[in-house]
Amino acid sequence: ASTVHLFMNSLKKLHTEWSPTNVYIAWDSKLIRDDTSFRKGNEDYKSNRDPEHAEKVYEHEQTIRNVCKTLGVCNIHPGVLEADDVMYYLTNRLTSDNVVISSDHDLLQTVSVNTCVHNPMSKVTYSLENFATLLPVSVDLFIHYKALIGDKSDNIGGIRGAGLKTLKKFCPQFSG
Repeated sequence: ASTVHLFMNSLKKLHTEWSPTNVYIAWDSKLIRDDTSFRKGNEDYKSNRDPEHAEKVYEHEQTIRNVCKTLGVCNIHPGVLEADDVMYYLTNRLTSDNVVISSDHDLLQTVSVNTCVHNPMSKVTYSLENFATLLPVSVDLFIHYKALIGDKSDNIGGIRGAGLKTLKKFCPQFSG
């Protein structure tokens, strides 16, 4: 169970670094793909991901969840929503200072006055203060930018030719 050990060491390190009062972990493993989900209707959505890797990731999930629960961590299973949808919801409802720990760039849309996003892989923390210096657009345009350029990690194509240069040319709001 070296995976459990690695996960707990990462959690301990992040806890030491951020000193949170509450910790939430959202798990996608019990995701219910119902008929109303746009994800069900899009066969290409995340089809580029390795299913064997996903199995390995969730192999020790129950043990990790049990240990986390013992430590007071709140495990959340979103149902028909994906984990990032739930994290976005929480950051908009929790009035305290929030730190989202994720390497998923989709979660950069949660950056706000009381929420920053820390990428543990790149060791970069995104906040309102540094967002526009780290990314090609401001936080208020980020979700529009992602919708236009697409998201390779989720296998969602954007508008063909809609790179930053083209967006700046045709959409004045992207010119900074």
